Amino acid sequence: MHRKLTKSRLLLQNPYAYVTDDGFEYTDPTALQATKSPEKPPALIPAARKSEEISRSRYVLQNQYAHLMGDGSYEAANTNSRVDDIFMSAIPQRKKENYSKKDIASLVNRIHNILLKNKDAIFHSNVPNSPSDLLSPTIVLNHMGYQCETHGSLGLLESGNNRSKVAGMLDKKSNKVLISLEFPRHMQNFTAAHELGHVLLHSETGLHRDIAVDGSKKRTGQELDADIFASLLLMPEAYVAKHFKLKFNSDCFRLTPENIHMLGAINSPEKIKSLRDLSRTLARCKTFNQESSPSLAELFNVSIEAMAIRIEELGLAKY
Repeated sequence: MHRKLTKSRLLLQNPYAYVTDDGFEYTDPTALQATKSPEKPPALIPAARKSEEISRSRYVLQNQYAHLMGDGSYEAANTNSRVDDIFMSAIPQRKKENYSKKDIASLVNRIHNILLKNKDAIFHSNVPNSPSDLLSPTIVLNHMGYQCETHGSLGLLESGNNRSKVAGMLDKKSNKVLISLEFPRHMQNFTAAHELGHVLLHSETGLHRDIAVDGSKKRTGQELDADIFASLLLMPEAYVAKHFKLKFNSDCFRLTPENIHMLGAINSPEKIKSLRDLSRTLARCKTFNQESSPSLAELFNVSIEAMAIRIEELGLAKY
């Protein structure tokens, strides 16, 4: 029995499986014999169900110490085990060196579908109306076994002669994402989505630190991958197009005399000299045709520049 128990613990990547305050509790011997792979962990007796959930989460996260607290106790492995399993299934089995935008968009679509199809289980009776709350990267991270914490400061990142404040940190070994409160809310949101991109797309396991990002600057390599992921996650085409039409009563905004009048004096055509000027105006606009509502940037909790870029990508404005 001891050899079977040891084998089962190895497969579960949990050296403490089946341990209780009173000693050991074993699975049914036939269940231990039937265990052939990590994909089919043995069925545990009720007293050990928490160990089962933790073990499954540890296997997917490839971290045998996930959910172990400093005092030796365990945090909850998940908030809804069924939803957690679905989110974990979205993790690419093999991480790539290079991703196309199509690859990243496909992954983001899977995450969106999971959020939308399981929103009642995730939010219970409090399903939010705001896109920024419904598409929260921290919710996805939590369901994947990561703790998300905010800190007043995360220190400085030095590169040559440049020193920048750290906006976010990802520690895959301890399954933590830290977000600095030194930056505006929309930057915190984009940073969390950016870190989620690293979790899903990249295989590096060391401590990763990021400077402030909001999707407005073009970068390269893995940072570009994570930026694209964050932008697509926070500003889905269907949602942005829907709320754009609700606000401006148009699928594609043009600077007609009527639209100029509806934008109001604060957005005079003299100030709009390019497509980017127009896109920024639409991204920050709170009042149109004398009706006030949150700007698109506020609604999706992103920067004005990030929303302006997305408006252009989706062809929602013409100059």
